[in-house]
Amino acid sequence: MGIYASLGDISFEVVSGWTDFSATRSAHFAEHVVIEGKPKVQWVGDGLELLDLSIRLHAALGDPDYGMRQLRWRLTWHKAMALVLANGFYRGRFVMTELVETLRHTDPWGNTVLLEARMALKEWVGQEAQTPGEAVATNGQVPAGTVNQSSATATTLEPAADTTAIEEAMA
Repeated sequence: MGIYASLGDISFEVVSGWTDFSATRSAHFAEHVVIEGKPKVQWVGDGLELLDLSIRLHAALGDPDYGMRQLRWRLTWHKAMALVLANGFYRGRFVMTELVETLRHTDPWGNTVLLEARMALKEWVGQEAQTPGEAVATNGQVPAGTVNQSSATATTLEPAADTTAIEEAMA
């Protein structure tokens, strides 16, 4: 079977493609109060795209419990994943914000036959995640309040043993 789409390193095959797919786009507006008149609105930016995908994981196509574990892991992974369709269309990078699991059918021994999963994805824009507390430089500029490592110098509170170099520099 051919690949229908991929989200990060997860591939969806043609038979197990999405059962539902919806996209929500928005725009943000600030509201400015006007004396003795109606408020004015001003566009301040676009919202992040939200996707809602539903899939079915059936035992005839593979282990549904394993597939669901992989999806659960991606939710706790907290990283952006590329969403690419089979025709090569790059939809963008998204983080999984919600995963809803519905058990639809089991065999007489309690083994999973059919699971449905609904994933909520939120568009990711910007750089890769940085280490905690690390300031991110944009456009080559060092953010305010950070130390530029190339200009930082070590200082000591102990007096210099040889003051000749200091005296020469001051003269």
